Amino acid sequence: MTGAIGRELVRAKQILAEHGFALEFAAGASRDELARAERATGLSFDNELGELFAAANGSFGKTCFAVQTDELTACCMPSLEAALTRWSDWLPHTTDGGSRNPQRIRPERYVRPTCFPFAEFNGWATAAYFDLNARELDAPAVIAYQHDPDAMYVVAENIAAFLSRSNALLEQHSRDLLFVDGRPSVFSPKRL
Repeated sequence: MTGAIGRELVRAKQILAEHGFALEFAAGASRDELARAERATGLSFDNELGELFAAANGSFGKTCFAVQTDELTACCMPSLEAALTRWSDWLPHTTDGGSRNPQRIRPERYVRPTCFPFAEFNGWATAAYFDLNARELDAPAVIAYQHDPDAMYVVAENIAAFLSRSNALLEQHSRDLLFVDGRPSVFSPKRL
């Protein structure tokens, strides 16, 4: 893995290894898989989001990231397919032969159709999204959505910055993120 994103993914593996966990990422998404996601969403993956999924196509449901909303939350990286499914879940149901209005991807005002998920916890109750339209809006690119209470938090200006902050949180709060009552969480990677 090369570049800032690749270095941060390697750093996450090192941090978890220091605490006795063997973090594994799935092999990166192929160009064809990224092209299919582009066709399905109408969004470009020729950017840091595509770079992330090309470097790692998920963490097998195991903790690899941390995000700060109103609480500190451990997150996994979904596969591109699972993230695409989640993005599609918010498209409205239609009765006009299946055409969809991407302006209504989420009923909430927090996440626009240009936002694509790349991290989640607890069945998407907390999720981090990369907004592919952020630069045009002069807005931060990474937001975290939290359910109950519903809220949106700006967490980073780009994915590399998100990963760097996530790694800092993993280093600082590993006991809270990886263990429950002194035992490894079911979301933690396997032990070394």
